[in-house]
Amino acid sequence: MKYNQIFSAPKIMIIVIFIWGWGLTASVNAQFFEISSPKMRLWADHIVLDRNTIEARGDVYIRQNPYSIYAGYIHIDLNTKKIIAERSVLAQFENTFISGNRLVLNINTQIGTIEQGTLFYEPGPLYIKGNLIEKTGEDTYYVDNVLVTGCDICDPDWSISGNDVHLTIDGYAWLWHGKMSVKNVPVFYTPFFIFPVKQDRQTGLLFPFVEHSTRKGFLYQQPFYWVIGKSYDATFYSTFMEKRGVMNGLEFRYNISRQCKGTVMIDDLADRQQDTIETQSKWGYTNDDYLRMNTNRYWFRMKMDHPLPFQTMLHMDFDRVSDPDYLKTFDTGYTGLDKSRKNLFNRHHRDIDDADETFRFNRMMMIRTFQESRIYGEFQWFDDLYHHKQDQNDSPIQQLPIVRFSKIQSPLWHLPIFFDLDSLYAYEYQKELEKRHQLYMSSGLTLPLDIFPYFFLEQSFQWKGGYAHRSPHTTTASLSHASTAQQNTFKTCITSEIYKIYSFGSNHAKTESNKEYKHSIRLVTTYTHISDPKDSLNQFRLLNEETSKINWLLSNTWTQKIEKKQTRSASSIAAYQQRVKLALSGDYDILEDKNKNVSDQNDSRALSPIEVDFFWHADVFSFNADALWSIYDEEFIQYHMSLSVDDRDEKQLKIHYQYCEDKNESMDAEISAQLVSKLKLLAAYKHDILNDQRVQHGLGFEYKGPCWRLNGMFNDNADTDDRSVSVMIHLDGISN
Repeated sequence: MKYNQIFSAPKIMIIVIFIWGWGLTASVNAQFFEISSPKMRLWADHIVLDRNTIEARGDVYIRQNPYSIYAGYIHIDLNTKKIIAERSVLAQFENTFISGNRLVLNINTQIGTIEQGTLFYEPGPLYIKGNLIEKTGEDTYYVDNVLVTGCDICDPDWSISGNDVHLTIDGYAWLWHGKMSVKNVPVFYTPFFIFPVKQDRQTGLLFPFVEHSTRKGFLYQQPFYWVIGKSYDATFYSTFMEKRGVMNGLEFRYNISRQCKGTVMIDDLADRQQDTIETQSKWGYTNDDYLRMNTNRYWFRMKMDHPLPFQTMLHMDFDRVSDPDYLKTFDTGYTGLDKSRKNLFNRHHRDIDDADETFRFNRMMMIRTFQESRIYGEFQWFDDLYHHKQDQNDSPIQQLPIVRFSKIQSPLWHLPIFFDLDSLYAYEYQKELEKRHQLYMSSGLTLPLDIFPYFFLEQSFQWKGGYAHRSPHTTTASLSHASTAQQNTFKTCITSEIYKIYSFGSNHAKTESNKEYKHSIRLVTTYTHISDPKDSLNQFRLLNEETSKINWLLSNTWTQKIEKKQTRSASSIAAYQQRVKLALSGDYDILEDKNKNVSDQNDSRALSPIEVDFFWHADVFSFNADALWSIYDEEFIQYHMSLSVDDRDEKQLKIHYQYCEDKNESMDAEISAQLVSKLKLLAAYKHDILNDQRVQHGLGFEYKGPCWRLNGMFNDNADTDDRSVSVMIHLDGISN
């Protein structure tokens, strides 16, 4: 019985029931066929039906949840519940694809084999090829005579071959007698190799960091990543240094919610080298006269954010280093300063001190913010690396604690007067010297007025008061002392502004985009008088010195407003960006001019240097500059310029230049340029122009292949007297 038409599903079902009932065979030229038990859909050019078997030929496609099979020929045995597929077989199990010559699969258990097969795991991407692939369970496989790569399977840049591999999807793969090859050239052997086959975070070895430097010798850093739970993970670091020993490190992270998260990092080293008089230039640094034994070197840093009851937030920052040289010596790799700073800032948006900062900042702060005010308590302490290690110099002043309440300017009742309030208590402690209790309070009134069409007047009055009680250390002979101080601040500010708006843009059939530029010229003149607080002992650091000045500011700005619409009826979205700004400012010190003696009129400096501030922010570059011009010396005494270029095509350039009269003149530059489609050039340069010394220079590259990435860097740092060459590699498919 032969049917030459394409039948609908109900008609085919009637025919199948009739054929099975009478035990006949039928050949059907059909495109679609459906079986009710087990539920399976079949598309093919030609289908042959029997009582217990189904054969399909020509572009055959079977769909049975959760898998599907493509092949040139498929045989289905309904008694044994087996599918045999041949001729360019491709089977899909969710995000795993298996191709080969011949597939045998049990319909119910989904267990089977495929000959001369290749398994492709899409999230990797990862290819696993073998003579025989056995599907041993829902997500488990065994592959014989295996080859693993993240590259094109036909001509891989890198591959790992072995006797066999057992793998679990969303788990791990265990490969035995592995041999790594680069372009079919063997380069490495391992008796066994474990790699993840996961889309999410995965426990396992990360790729190492390799370096060779003059101070550390050969360095090999191996990280191990551990997924503790849904919100917790950790990375263990083991760093072998030929000349210094083995450094062990730990980085623990948790992220319970957007507001509740923390990062703890610690590294420890028993240094083999000691800083002695004979070896100071080799293992130590000559910027001070202290010698280090280097027996126990460490760096502990931590940042945490936690929500507390009553809508209060807790922020903690901890940074403790064993000695002043640690961050200069061990500044590269996964645990170096640059990498640690980047990771901590990305997670907590708070920075850490530079490598040469010997006063390390630590704090614990609790803050509660209201609609118009906030209150916070904070413990601040500075870790003096010289003091805690060498017990030299006076200990730093620690503020334990600070409690502050402040209220922003807000209208006073319904009057056109604005009121602000600020109060602070601080307990300051200095080891072996003295302790201080300080209490500050200030309040102010501001009256803004529009007096003319182009003039805005703002007058304000502020009162500040303070109480301080100083008690000495028991070993000193000075007596306790209490004092008070207060001062008044009067300020009058007149602002005048003229502006014009220019509009540019285009209307499109689907998208309307308009650009508006506001050109503004503003003049701000401020008179400020601050009374003398009569603080002869200099105990009130929050009180200002007696001042009587006239400040002026002249600015010229271009601000861009961009409005975008998807359709003419949709509401527009406006974005504002200040593109160009040129500002000049300065002040006239009335007290300086009033108190000058007749004999030193030529030395009077009542007029401050003119401050110049300029920037230009375009789409592909940004230029910033500021300078101080001395009216009396008729020259620039300080200036700074920076240029940043980013064309959004893998080309980046940063140049920074600064000058301060008789103190500093330096320049540094960084460049990242895509030389060819796969090769990027990296370069960095720092130069001390004042002393004509090259501080640091580095040259490196990043090569991005189709399935791997290689980074190499040479760095010569004259400040740390160290030269290093480092290499890192990333392999797609098995790298985290």
